[in-house]
Amino acid sequence: MDKLLDLLYDSTFGAVFSIDPDYEPYFKTIIFVLIAMLVGIVIRQVVIARIGAFASRTENIADDVFLEILRRKTVLWVLLLAGIFSIPTLPWEERFREIGVQILMGLFVLSLTLSLVRGFGSYLARYGERSGTGSAGTTLIRYVISFLVWSLGIVIVLSLFDVSLLPALTALGVGGLAVALAFQDTLANLFAGIYITLSRQMRIGDYVEISGGPNDKGFVSDIGWRTTTLRTLANNMVIIPNKKMAESTVINYSLPESIMAFELILSVAYDTDPDMLEAIIIDEVLQAAGDIEGLVEEEPAVRFTDFAESALTVKVYPKVERLEQSFEARHRMMKRLNARLRKEGVEFPFPVRTLRIENSEGLPFVPVSPPVSQSPASQDQKLRESATSTPEDRTVSPVEARDSATMPGNTDDPERKRKGKKGKGK
Repeated sequence: MDKLLDLLYDSTFGAVFSIDPDYEPYFKTIIFVLIAMLVGIVIRQVVIARIGAFASRTENIADDVFLEILRRKTVLWVLLLAGIFSIPTLPWEERFREIGVQILMGLFVLSLTLSLVRGFGSYLARYGERSGTGSAGTTLIRYVISFLVWSLGIVIVLSLFDVSLLPALTALGVGGLAVALAFQDTLANLFAGIYITLSRQMRIGDYVEISGGPNDKGFVSDIGWRTTTLRTLANNMVIIPNKKMAESTVINYSLPESIMAFELILSVAYDTDPDMLEAIIIDEVLQAAGDIEGLVEEEPAVRFTDFAESALTVKVYPKVERLEQSFEARHRMMKRLNARLRKEGVEFPFPVRTLRIENSEGLPFVPVSPPVSQSPASQDQKLRESATSTPEDRTVSPVEARDSATMPGNTDDPERKRKGKKGKGK
């Protein structure tokens, strides 16, 4: 190393200026560091740029992340390495040279550790987006990997300064039981989150429903070390502990695939031809596939399910690519089917019920119709006509005749007249 510094110094700065021999080692170190910085810039701008252009044409994610880290840290790492190799040549005491080398080595290890943590996080996020699973990009996985990498980096830095971790590990083993009891719920949520992530039964972006509450459903936004976050359709966040998630019954609407069917219910008249109705519905759904976003161009299942009181019940099951598209698709599909079926002459019957009352005196059946709503002016007009009309003007129904004949105080009651004649005869 000394010969290399002498060569660089004599061929550059020493060939022009005359420097005091006591300061020559410092100028040699400065020249070496500057040349190392220039070499780092050339490596970043030329070598890594060309390798990056080649790696961008491949589908591998790891090389892109690795080159991105090198592009950011090349100059810094070259400068730290130059300082590590040049400090032993300085005219310092041995103890200070060792401390200087240890400090620069510690900075290099910490910078490398930080780059690895960021690189792993970037790789997991990109892998989750490309694979569609999303589980690799959860907060829990990033925390676990960051903890392991930082722990390794700190252990290496402490070993550079001759710091032993054996006493700390011994104390941790003794107090481990007390820590486990104190953080029982936290550890339960942590291991439940690890289980949920590794099982891959619930991924980032999946729409799930949790048993236990009407609002415990939504898109999985994140799986953390303590809680799982769901984003509802109303754009609210539902935060559920991982332990509850692991113990609950979960319905995942995105597995085994995101395509799902939604239900439409129709009620048509009994005189409708079922085959014709089924053909019309299938044709309309296939035509709507190109107009409605997310609607799958596939024949829907049409099922006749019930003979209702006044209609024939039909259920239609079109499919959409994702659950959030089913709401808009349902709205527009119902409008299209309503217009198409009316155009084809299909009748949508209203519920109708007719009541017949039979009395014990043999009077005929009288249909009772539901009251018809009237305006206040019509009601006043009917009241005035009723007040001015004579008994001869009114038409009395058999039921009204029977009720009026049996009312107390009615002198036209035949039974009352017969009893009165008997009284007079006595």
